[in-house]
Amino acid sequence: MNPIKVLFDSRKFLLLIFDVVSSLAIYFVGKYAGAAVEDLKFVVLVIQPLWLLVVGAIAAQNIAGIKAKGSIEEAKIYQDTCIKEKSAPPPVA
Repeated sequence: MNPIKVLFDSRKFLLLIFDVVSSLAIYFVGKYAGAAVEDLKFVVLVIQPLWLLVVGAIAAQNIAGIKAKGSIEEAKIYQDTCIKEKSAPPPVA
């Protein structure tokens, strides 16, 4: 498995790259276009936490998916064990 391909397939990494590029673009356009520096700092400070929230939400979604996959695998193993022992699994309460 190519780690570079995996990295560029990651939504979190692509959002990070977009955040860096947009922040740099806003900074340098404002710097050389003569806009107020304080306004640009404000825009960057408002945008970056939003991207961090999106990345955090994606990470939480990935963690939930990993936990669900693990639970499904455990259930399959338990079911296979019950089938091998020819006993029915206990009823779910």
